[in-house]
Amino acid sequence: MAATFAQLLPSVVVFARWRRTTVARQWIALWCVAFFLSDALQLILSMAFGTNLWVFIYISPVEDALLLWALSHWQTRPVTRMALRIAIPLVIASYVVIAIVAGELESYKTFSGPFRALMIMTWTAFTVVTNIATAPERVWARDWLWTCLGVLLYFGMFVVTEPIIAAMPRDQVENMFRVYNVRAIGDVVAFILIWRGMRCPLPSNSSGST
Repeated sequence: MAATFAQLLPSVVVFARWRRTTVARQWIALWCVAFFLSDALQLILSMAFGTNLWVFIYISPVEDALLLWALSHWQTRPVTRMALRIAIPLVIASYVVIAIVAGELESYKTFSGPFRALMIMTWTAFTVVTNIATAPERVWARDWLWTCLGVLLYFGMFVVTEPIIAAMPRDQVENMFRVYNVRAIGDVVAFILIWRGMRCPLPSNSSGST
């Protein structure tokens, strides 16, 4: 539950000063709300039907589109901004096709999940590197740095834990919960980092782009 409610921390900061914040932060706030609603829906479905794995194939594309669109506002060049926005439907279509081919629509996303996470981590890491190269001064006061660190931690935990959970025998419920608990701790730290990014001083360019 702590990991779920931690997802709202960045949104609370942004919504409190919506008109005075950047476009990038607004999209990050919407992404965090989508994550929270997704987890709430999964909890309801799990309690009602006992399984919720099928819902990811419908919710993940929405979450990823919001996040990648937010990252596009932090690109340092118009060409990379446009390239990222064009890549959004391509990335989503790729891991949906992988999920269909691998038969993962109603099971653990052993192949499509890590692929999806790696694609997002690639763009996130690219955003960090290019922004540091362009503006290396006072990077610890930049919203994109803390946000990207949180995103990298979140999806990094996903890449590591999802295949482990999928490989576990169904009777090892206790070990599964241990892995989920470790990931939950990582998720809380990830969204605290994003929350820290949303509290950084606003850049001089109110558009949210560098």
